[in-house]
Amino acid sequence: MIIGLLLGAFIPLNSYSQKKKPLIDLEKERKFVVLPSIYYTPETRWAFGAVAIGFFRFNNEDTISPMSNASMSFAYTMNDQILFQAPFNLYFKKDKFRILGEVAYYNYPYFFSGVGNEFPLRYSEDYVASFPRIQLAAMQKVWKNWYTGPRVFLQNTTMEEVAQGGLLDSGIVPGSQGGLANAIGWEVRIDGRDNVYAPRKGYYLRTGLLAFDKIVGSDFDFNHFDIDARLYYNLGKNHVLAAQSYSEFNFGNTPFNRMAQLGGSKIMRGYKKGTYRDQLMTAVQLEYRTPIWHFFGFTAFVGTGGVADKFSNFSTEYLRPSYGAGLRLAFNKKERIHIRLDYARGDHYEEFYITLNEAF
Repeated sequence: MIIGLLLGAFIPLNSYSQKKKPLIDLEKERKFVVLPSIYYTPETRWAFGAVAIGFFRFNNEDTISPMSNASMSFAYTMNDQILFQAPFNLYFKKDKFRILGEVAYYNYPYFFSGVGNEFPLRYSEDYVASFPRIQLAAMQKVWKNWYTGPRVFLQNTTMEEVAQGGLLDSGIVPGSQGGLANAIGWEVRIDGRDNVYAPRKGYYLRTGLLAFDKIVGSDFDFNHFDIDARLYYNLGKNHVLAAQSYSEFNFGNTPFNRMAQLGGSKIMRGYKKGTYRDQLMTAVQLEYRTPIWHFFGFTAFVGTGGVADKFSNFSTEYLRPSYGAGLRLAFNKKERIHIRLDYARGDHYEEFYITLNEAF
């Protein structure tokens, strides 16, 4: 379980009163913060690092565009592993242009539980992979709340360590020897949300295609298609009911680390990402969100999802449950930017998450 000290810089150490002010005033609009981070997992042992988060506008007179954000995090573990991430979401010209993406480098432990639904419960073999990764989508508003534009994905994986005698060691699993997974594609978004960080009403639809091909230097030839649909209902007094349907489809020689993977901090919480993986994945989730006191909010969520190698083999028999609850702490109340703490359970699994912004 990850132990996060992320919240320490946000929680007031002194009580609210006329005589004493909190160490950090949460009423103020936050734009930049640097925090230490410490966590522990069995795979990494203790890890130490820092994270810097910035929120900004390119034009202070542009109140139509959402506030842009960029962050940078670095961690080094007692097992000599390195993690660097720099995601960004940039909004320009009264939200007519959006550039979204991430630059990252990983040298990190992962687990592989096989492909499909037939492996024994909790089967897992550890491996260490290192890779730089760049992903980018540049979109322009073409009509009302419709955005479209090109996508790029670049990743060069080196398999540093695999479990001796395991599936990855056998070399029969696509991608088990590492390699380049490069792609170009196109994306369409229809964004009718009232806020990009914590919507209270509206809708959102995103769909995109990535073509991994030798033409762009990829060692693997396959196509990736995904679709993400969301609805938000304001039940009154900022009580929100949110729903999401998410699906991924891969066709071709897909490496195991680019297959559709169930789990993670956003969809099918309660499972480590990749607990179940295959060519196809679909999941739905429903979440109730409510304010409870000052800067704090509460959520409860439930979902289900599953994987399959092809459409004809997708079965309700292999649908997995996901449910849990969480707290929210306002980081920037005006822009509805929250720190998210979620506890989730799955089928014989449980996970705890501390991160920024809503799951969807």
